[in-house]
Amino acid sequence: MSFPAAGLKRICELNAHGILALARYKVDKGSILAIKEAMLAMDHLCAVSDGGFQASPDASLAFRVVPVPGLDDGNFYIYNHAFLVSPAMMNMQPGGPQQFLPQGVLSSTNMAVFCAILTFNMALTYHQLGQQSGDSRKLRTACLLYGNCMEMASSVEGLPQPAVGDDLFILHMVAMNNAAQIQYTLANFAESDQLLTHVRRMMLQLLDRDRTLGATATHMDLVSMLPRECMDEINLNCAVCIKPHTAPTA
Repeated sequence: MSFPAAGLKRICELNAHGILALARYKVDKGSILAIKEAMLAMDHLCAVSDGGFQASPDASLAFRVVPVPGLDDGNFYIYNHAFLVSPAMMNMQPGGPQQFLPQGVLSSTNMAVFCAILTFNMALTYHQLGQQSGDSRKLRTACLLYGNCMEMASSVEGLPQPAVGDDLFILHMVAMNNAAQIQYTLANFAESDQLLTHVRRMMLQLLDRDRTLGATATHMDLVSMLPRECMDEINLNCAVCIKPHTAPTA
């Protein structure tokens, strides 16, 4: 899709303002409004775009993972990482020699990932606010936003289903994990169990892909958004927090 380069730069700046406040545990009204404005600006750019798609194969959207250490739950692992994107990153194809896409041009897959990233970052912001204050309304808002992120990541009009290990696949899985944590916190255990059952299924697919690729790929090729320690923690959630469904004994 073709967009005004200045518009994409502004969206990246707004997103950066919001998530850097999140990472410093200093979320305020201004940082929330920054990410909201980035989401609205992205919606506007998508609406006014010329609809032209690249003929060349998609390059993965480059981004930086930013830890959010203030968002934590000792009983249930939260995927506490936000995503920083810059115009330079968006125009660079990761890996190999540095090759640049035309300024202001992104593939349809890249745009889907970028939209899902903005939504995930906003969900993470409300999640931190709710976790910090114990405000169930903010936690429910975060849960709704995680749901929106899952929808964006699971089905994009005109695109094939995300492959196991793709950025959209990982975004879907970590958003579902975090939504499950919120449901667990709110004592909605059936909903949490249902979400974690799907997370476990996706994690098994991811681990199977990992074994299949083996030494032929680096870990960054396997799961660019998901450090190994995060995979282990999410696996532990699935093992510990899903209530076992056993048949009653005689």
